[in-house]
Amino acid sequence: MTSTIETRLEQAQEIYSFVQSARNAASTATGQFGTNDVPARTVYADERAAWLTAHFGFVKATALTPQRNDENGNRVEQGRYDLLMPEDNDHVQKFLSAWDRENTKFVESVHNADGTLSQHLPIASVEQSWQQLHGRHYPPAPSYYVRHQAPGKQSVPTADAFPFHLAYAMTEWVGLPWKLEDNTLVRHLPKMPLRLPKSRTPSSVETEQRVRVACNAWAFMPPETLENHSPHPMLVYASLIGQQKELLAVKASIVDAKRGILSIPFVNDRGNYAYHEVRRRPGKGVFHHFVEYLPESDHYHMVMQSREELEPKVGMGFPHIVGADGAPDLERLFKQLDVALRLPVDPSWMEQIWAMATVADVATNRPALIVKLTSSGCTAFWVCADHDAAWSKIISVCAGGTSGVEMEVFGELHTVAQVEEIVSEADGDDDSDTPDED
Repeated sequence: MTSTIETRLEQAQEIYSFVQSARNAASTATGQFGTNDVPARTVYADERAAWLTAHFGFVKATALTPQRNDENGNRVEQGRYDLLMPEDNDHVQKFLSAWDRENTKFVESVHNADGTLSQHLPIASVEQSWQQLHGRHYPPAPSYYVRHQAPGKQSVPTADAFPFHLAYAMTEWVGLPWKLEDNTLVRHLPKMPLRLPKSRTPSSVETEQRVRVACNAWAFMPPETLENHSPHPMLVYASLIGQQKELLAVKASIVDAKRGILSIPFVNDRGNYAYHEVRRRPGKGVFHHFVEYLPESDHYHMVMQSREELEPKVGMGFPHIVGADGAPDLERLFKQLDVALRLPVDPSWMEQIWAMATVADVATNRPALIVKLTSSGCTAFWVCADHDAAWSKIISVCAGGTSGVEMEVFGELHTVAQVEEIVSEADGDDDSDTPDED
């Protein structure tokens, strides 16, 4: 099996491109306008067409040639030809999308000292996941049901489709390609920031006023958790692209005093788009926003970011937002903790602090102090800097003591220190005397 997987991974780009070409060819051949049957005929005659029928849910169909007139202007009778088409509802693509979401859970990321990131994906884990999902999506039909199968699921991927699906899925993942090493997929990503883009085609967010813009990434704190006591998810970060007027309309709806609702997209368990309705935290000046012009596309990029990310306050929680790979920016996290914690922090402790703070310690009754938030296109963590007693147990270990020692805290909030120099536009009505609406 390993040799087969290695062979298919070497063909990964070819497999992915051919499947996409087959989908486009079928769509072009059967379209209502501008029908072109040449690509579909080419795919049908290709020896690789067996991949489509055995593994990717394509079935043989008959289509009519495009209508045309001969040189005398007489209508030529339409002919028929065979082609391969994805079945109704494209069930294999939905299966692959569900499997892709499962695969992301198995990725192990290792942060290297030089700032690069190594990612590992065990073949055994993804194969077991594939088998479980395959059995769930394509259960054996009872004998009396075979003659009346449900439409759209006649072409079931065969049991040996896993290497093809793996090659297809790994090509669909954005970023650098994967290589097979000791029955594990491995890839090495460059330094921060932005190691991985979210996707090839960003989805859109929408305001209550029906203003829609493309969304690269977002993160929010779930309702009634951590420091969000409201029934609405609390927006922490959003990266948006669009025309300047559209982005300013989004800013006016979210950043300014009205605290409007922003609908942000996510893919649910069924592989369909659904939406979260989020707001920002009540108060004034709770968001930074940054705007940059993109000359190649004549669009603008706007980032809305919780102010605590860049300006943490002593004894208060703050978000730590990194790329989609999920690896922490330890240098930046040190600057944040050095401001927010009422305890001493040393840069050399950061790896140990991250390893300890991201998990709970049942033996010492210490909760996890760095909690992952709901996000897409990035990875967001909430750092609970207000738990002095719990942090003291971690800092004491890093300083050479034991986890049972509680350290004396210090510091009061007189001024707000900034993590780094920032330049942003004003928050508009947030800095005015307009009362904040909840």
